[in-house]
This record gives sequence, structure tokens and C-alpha cells, in this order.
Amino acid sequence: MPFTVRPHHRILLLLLLTVLMLGVGPVYAEWVQVPDPLGTGTATYLDAGMIPHKGDMRKVWTLTDFKTVQKVAGNSFMSIERQIENDCRGRRTRVLRSSAFSGNMGHGEVVYTSSETQEWVPVERGSVGEFLFGLACGIEP
Repeated sequence: MPFTVRPHHRILLLLLLTVLMLGVGPVYAEWVQVPDPLGTGTATYLDAGMIPHKGDMRKVWTLTDFKTVQKVAGNSFMSIERQIENDCRGRRTRVLRSSAFSGNMGHGEVVYTSSETQEWVPVERGSVGEFLFGLACGIEP
């Protein structure tokens, strides 16, 4: 016997599905601020909820929030979000994609986006990048 929904129950089913869909809110990043060892005056955050705990290659999201207007490709921005890949064994890192925002903390309009994977660079000692690398790879800073 096939499953059928009686016509007067369809409205209830539709209402139930609507309520369930409305209950699913947007997923927000779990941004955790990291120290600024060089005193650059920018605030850098790591999405701590997205760190995988397996393998030598770790991808993480970062957000850098600026106090003054920055420029990229002729566009002004106040924050930039990047997906970074870390090679824990090779002690190197690269940016996979980035988006710049007109407002702080990733708010406002997206004024620039790049999905061009950058070249690998060694992790610079004493930098914010080293701290982010250590968190991503589970290495004590």
C-alpha cells in the first residue's frame, strides 16, 4: 500500500515543514581572537569550530579586522576573510581563497573576492601566521 497524505493533512504537513525550515538558522563562525605578537593594531580571528583534527594538511578560516581602511584592487575594505591551508609537516602555509568586506568583522558588502590559490610560503617565526599555524596543527605556540 503506497504512502499517501490526505488532502486535509497536507496543510498540516506543509505547516510543519515550514516551521522546521524556519528553525534552521544560519551557521555562524566561532571566531576566536588570536594574539597580535607584532603589535600591528589589527585583530585576527580563527574559526575554532572548523579546525579538522586529522592529517598533516589542515584548512582553517581566518578573519582580519582593521582599524583603518585598507585597499585591494582599488577597493576599500575594513576586514578580510581567508581560507588558509597549512602543511603541518612541511611548516608552510598558503591562502586558498579570500573575500574583503566594506565593514568590520566580515559585515557590509563584499568588495573583492579571490579563489586563486597562492603559492606556499614558510611560516614566519613570531608572526600572527605562526600562531594560527600552531592552532591549526595542534602545536604549542
